[in-house]
Amino acid sequence: MDSQQLRQLAQQYAAEFLKQYAAGDRNFSKVIVRNGKFYVSKPNLKWMDFSHQTLSWANFAGVNLSEALLRQTDLSKTDLSEANLSQSDLREANLYGADLSRANLSKANLTRADLTGAKLVNANLSGANLKHAILLNADLTGAILSRTQMPDGTIHP
Repeated sequence: MDSQQLRQLAQQYAAEFLKQYAAGDRNFSKVIVRNGKFYVSKPNLKWMDFSHQTLSWANFAGVNLSEALLRQTDLSKTDLSEANLSQSDLREANLYGADLSRANLSKANLTRADLTGAKLVNANLSGANLKHAILLNADLTGAILSRTQMPDGTIHP
C-alpha cells in the first residue's frame, strides 16, 4: 500500500471517528484501523484530517497523530499526553487547557494556536512553529525547545 492509498484510507475512517465522537465516545486511545478493520490498541491516525472539528475533552493519549491536519480544531481540555503530533498542522487550533505532557510536537505548525493553560511538561517542541501562538499560563516545564520558532518570531537556540 503506497502513501496515497494510506492517506485515502485514513480519510475514509475520519468520518467514522467523528460519528463515534458525536455519539458521545471520547476515548480513542485503544482503537486502530488496519486494512479496513478495527482493532483494539493505540491507534495510528497519521495523516488524519480533523480540521475545523470540535474534539474537546477527547482522549487521544499515546495516539499517533503525526502529520495530521488539525487546523482550527477545538482540542480544548483534550488529553494528548504522550501523543505523536510531529509535523502536524495545528494552525489556529484551540488547545486551551489541553494535556500535551510528553507529547512529540517536533516540527508541528502551531501558528496562532491557543495554548492558554495547556500542560506541555516534558513535551518535544523541537523545530515547531509557535509564531503568534498564545502561551498564557502554559506549563513548559522541561519542554524541548531547540530550533523552535517562538510566538514573537525568534528562533530558540
